[in-house]
Amino acid sequence: MAEDEEMEKIRVLIIDDLPFMRAAIRGVLEEAGMEVAGEAENGRDGIFLYMQTQPDIVLLDIVMPVMDGITALQKLIRQDPLARIIMCSALGEQELIVRAIQMGARDFIVKPFQPQRIVSAIQKVIRNSFPRGASSEVSPEVSPPEISPPEVSPPEVSPPVVEQAPPSE
Repeated sequence: MAEDEEMEKIRVLIIDDLPFMRAAIRGVLEEAGMEVAGEAENGRDGIFLYMQTQPDIVLLDIVMPVMDGITALQKLIRQDPLARIIMCSALGEQELIVRAIQMGARDFIVKPFQPQRIVSAIQKVIRNSFPRGASSEVSPEVSPPEISPPEVSPPEVSPPVVEQAPPSE
């Protein structure tokens, strides 16, 4: 069985205001064997869909109406610090790329992009990050070593010496 067949399909949420761009990205993802978990046309709707669908990856445009991608990125990371978000934008400005990465984006794709660039960016982010629910996916053979407290004998304590006062007359 091939590695791709053993892995579950990668679920991707597309957030972009342009319908033709969402359709193009959807085509690339489906051809690569990935699943589109949902599509949103602005950051606000994208955050709502993220919470509903819990995708593996988010492809997030920067310039959108209602809520831009930078604001959406900030809110998504605040709600889920492990969110795996790849920024997509026609703006190839270094400052914007650095800002998005500093805020928690895992990668940045500049439009127009080659289909293989989308696929390789997603694969790289998946490969270099912990899967959702990683703690439940740990192999049962691997367990932390058992640590016993050191055996310590309690110190010997002598009974207290109580002096009694002589009876008063």
